[in-house]
Amino acid sequence: MVAAVKKAYGDGYLPNMTIDEDVLAEQYGIKKNMYEEVIAEGPMLSFQIDTFIAVKAKDGKAETVKAAMEKYKQYLLDESMQYPMNAAKIPATQVYNFGNYVFFSMLVSPQGEEPESEEAYLEAAKKQNQIAYDTIAKFFS
Repeated sequence: MVAAVKKAYGDGYLPNMTIDEDVLAEQYGIKKNMYEEVIAEGPMLSFQIDTFIAVKAKDGKAETVKAAMEKYKQYLLDESMQYPMNAAKIPATQVYNFGNYVFFSMLVSPQGEEPESEEAYLEAAKKQNQIAYDTIAKFFS
């Protein structure tokens, strides 16, 4: 599934560093006792924000994992310090689940020409992030 997401983005898939379980627990609130498997990747460079987390939650834990991801997204929106170009993209972040599979998708860096306004950045980010959702949804339909 994650390989399919990476393939869908090609060179536009920017997360290039594994997020370890300690960071998942402390920064994202996703603790080891909540999941069976996880693939979490984020940017190596601080000025990039593209992040992708796929969690196979333990039975009965999917909503807890999803709530932790939503809380982290809200933190990014309300409290984190961001470069202006990134702040415009964060609202495009998606948190969703299909059964016990829960996803945090912030694959929001537009490819090609840079948008000229915050609104254009947000629209481009939404479109870019939708690629991951559409790719993953095919596995569950």
